[in-house]
Amino acid sequence: MAGTKTNERPGTRAKASYVRSSAYKAREVLDLIRGKSYAEAAEILQFSERGISEDILKVLDSAVANAEHNDNQVAEELYTGGFISYPRTETTRYPPSFDVAGALDGHERHPEWGRLVAWLQLCERRPPRGGTDAGDHP
Repeated sequence: MAGTKTNERPGTRAKASYVRSSAYKAREVLDLIRGKSYAEAAEILQFSERGISEDILKVLDSAVANAEHNDNQVAEELYTGGFISYPRTETTRYPPSFDVAGALDGHERHPEWGRLVAWLQLCERRPPRGGTDAGDHP
């Protein structure tokens, strides 16, 4: 039987995207603070020599601000629980089988980007020119 999904667990969340560091380096620091109180985790991150610690501290502070503002929780009573670190992608090339028309289909009625999508559907499509495939996508 599968456990509870991450997005269905109770608690306050914060997320960092496009952090330029490896998941391995982030996990090393996250393992140091997992299960600690906010004060302990913040102190560990402030004195850590790892560069990723600054990014993790920003996310931790954001989560505390979310908890105080949205859930009326006190920062001193918060504990770090489920930190998850996902690896970044290095692939910059679309596969030849990627269906651009299929990806755009249905978006032309969107109020914000519909006009751009309609214009893109009218443009001539050429195969992608380069990029690298690091093999990190199926």
